[in-house]
Amino acid sequence: MNLLGIITAVAVLVTASTIVIIYLNLENNIAQQNQIKELLSRVHAPSENGTRYVKISDLSPNSAFTFKYPYTENSTKSWLNTWILIRLPSKYGGDKNDISSFRAYNEMGLSALDIVWYQPSQEKLYELNYGNTYDLVNGTLIGGETLYLRNGSQTLPNALPNLDLGVDDQGYIYVKPPTFEIDKNGVIGLGRKVS
Repeated sequence: MNLLGIITAVAVLVTASTIVIIYLNLENNIAQQNQIKELLSRVHAPSENGTRYVKISDLSPNSAFTFKYPYTENSTKSWLNTWILIRLPSKYGGDKNDISSFRAYNEMGLSALDIVWYQPSQEKLYELNYGNTYDLVNGTLIGGETLYLRNGSQTLPNALPNLDLGVDDQGYIYVKPPTFEIDKNGVIGLGRKVS
């Protein structure tokens, strides 16, 4: 083999090695980005040390707490990014050990002027100022001043915006990517259309 052949062979090997290294680095970066995205989509609960990830077993039937979505460590509390995670009462399937026991609704009510609260003793969501009440299972408006004002309209949203939830392979609850449109997950401050 002559000198030109050796140089060509070395150049091919170096180029192939470089391509493999670049490919492996890209694969590693993509895996890291996916892992970060997966961790950020998990439901984060307030704890003594900041926040923790939430598992199905962390909530008993007929209980709730608020969380931020999308999650960022330094975000301020806002109705726009605050959600209520509810484990349904047993009579609505809250004793099942799967994700069907849970609902997540936005904290802003359909009046767009009041915060929604969960009241375990009444097993309903409500807005204090307007007297609006919402069904736990699907988040629809079932009573209050806003229902009276919207009565007869088939085009206005009639439920709270919600998040679709899942459970990952480690048992943590996570938020599936939402579509904030009226007939999907809803629009914060306006609501969600439920037929």
